[in-house]
Amino acid sequence: MKIEAFIKLIEDNVDGIAPGSLQSDTVLTSIPQWDSLAVLTMLAQFDAEYGVQVSGTEMQRCSTVSDLFSTVSSKVTKPS
Repeated sequence: MKIEAFIKLIEDNVDGIAPGSLQSDTVLTSIPQWDSLAVLTMLAQFDAEYGVQVSGTEMQRCSTVSDLFSTVSSKVTKPS
């Protein structure tokens, strides 16, 4: 799992985020489109794309895109 693909997943699935506009250090609350609908959309995408479930509490602990990436990637099962 690469952070570039993770960022693209967010940009592709949250309406109004321009491709290439997010960086790993982007603060989530600084993104105008990052609202409750965006959070729910991404929770569903994390499940669909990576097979992981992230709780609302875990999401609240994330302040940057990189924090969110770390939370999701820590749950992804590595192939043996």
